[in-house]
Amino acid sequence: MDAKTEWYLSSGLALVGGAIVMIYTLFFAQQISYSYGFSVGSASVISEYNVTPSNSLVALFASTPTLQLALYIVYIMGPFALIMFSSGALWLFTRAYARLMAALVMVSAVVFSALTALLEFNFTFHNSITAFLFPYLGSILAFVAGAYTMLLMFKKSTPAKRAVRQIAIDPKTPYSNIMNISNRLMGKLNGNVKIIDMHFDSKGIDNLARLVKGAEAHYAEICVLTRADRLTKEFERNYNDFRNELQNRGITFELRVMNDDDAKDQHERLLMDDSSAYKIPPLNIINKKSENIVSINHDSAARRFDELWSRATKPENIR
Repeated sequence: MDAKTEWYLSSGLALVGGAIVMIYTLFFAQQISYSYGFSVGSASVISEYNVTPSNSLVALFASTPTLQLALYIVYIMGPFALIMFSSGALWLFTRAYARLMAALVMVSAVVFSALTALLEFNFTFHNSITAFLFPYLGSILAFVAGAYTMLLMFKKSTPAKRAVRQIAIDPKTPYSNIMNISNRLMGKLNGNVKIIDMHFDSKGIDNLARLVKGAEAHYAEICVLTRADRLTKEFERNYNDFRNELQNRGITFELRVMNDDDAKDQHERLLMDDSSAYKIPPLNIINKKSENIVSINHDSAARRFDELWSRATKPENIR
């Protein structure tokens, strides 16, 4: 899961949890206001017309101060519910003050749950246990969103491995080139590794296996985009063997084939992870081509990969 998806997940949890607690705050206010209004109104009518109240009305009048206190509690719950909901909405657009807001959301969720318990155990609002627990679910979702946001901000503030600016490849030293690229580049990648290489073939798989050796612990998945004319019988065997080997190490390896138009339009080979991106030579000759590996803009490279990936086809669907 990339950083943007994680952030949207956090804001989504806060929005859903915030919406639930907002709805239940209004529900509590409506229920208690009705009871309080009926009690005060009945007392006024009885006092005005000198009517002898029944025992049930006497009990209701006796609870009027409690209902008034409960209404004040609901008023206090309102701002906490609003903090949870508005934080989720704001996180869709900005990360400014996210750490502070996440702390406020977590505190608000705890306070809202405590106040809800105070109301629920003194008044009857629901006939089912599901409805009884629903406002706590909203608080839990908001609390999880706040904690998750704190974790994301902590990860963001943790110094990342420094991106490589440039690696020169000398065709006279192919073995040293593999070692250099593996140590200086592949060993610094993290999370989801994505590759666009129209020339990715059996030799490309061989070189990729050598490049990632020793760095697999940093990867969650490796996704590769290539061209249809690279899918030979030898490639299929090597691809399945390498995929199974990576799966045994807990890494997903997936290949897709670009359509003909995309393959013709795509001229650069790209390599990226969750935070950095590079322009690379073809993987099948990455250690033999006199070329430089250079750092490029990550966001534009990631967008390009996602566009091509969405239109690409799984190799088993190629006939």
